[in-house]
Amino acid sequence: MKLGAFSVSLTVKDINASKAFYETLGFTVFGGQLEKNYLIMKKSVSIIAGAITLLIITSFFLLKSCIIQNPKPEECVVIDIKVTKITEDGVKDIVFHDDGTDFYYINRGLEQGLNLDSLKIKVLNKTVTLHLAKVMGGITSEHISQMTLDDEIIYTEFSTN
Repeated sequence: MKLGAFSVSLTVKDINASKAFYETLGFTVFGGQLEKNYLIMKKSVSIIAGAITLLIITSFFLLKSCIIQNPKPEECVVIDIKVTKITEDGVKDIVFHDDGTDFYYINRGLEQGLNLDSLKIKVLNKTVTLHLAKVMGGITSEHISQMTLDDEIIYTEFSTN
């Protein structure tokens, strides 16, 4: 597959160091004059096409790992927060704000039959326990997989099987 030309012009402090760096990435000099402080370097199209393919495949797996499906309690981080504000945001998400700058959300909570007014009565200005799903690389998301107030489950995505 033949790709069209693509060029980038860069201003660098040390042309020799930059030339050496780009050569380690597979670029070769095919024009310009080093003594006049400019070079034209190119890289094989097949290597670039391979790199683009690798980037697309990697992006797919990274995005797939960010999708939260069927979370399990042991795959979550458990925290307690005092809910100071409840809002709607995104695509019918319900967002719970703590007494700092953090917020956590129930994805499409309004579509799942939850109600902002009843949640405000039940949990506003109270301390709740949240199970937050982990995503790519074990990073904790703001996605609420379960919310409890004392021993009462307010919301859960955990299956009962």
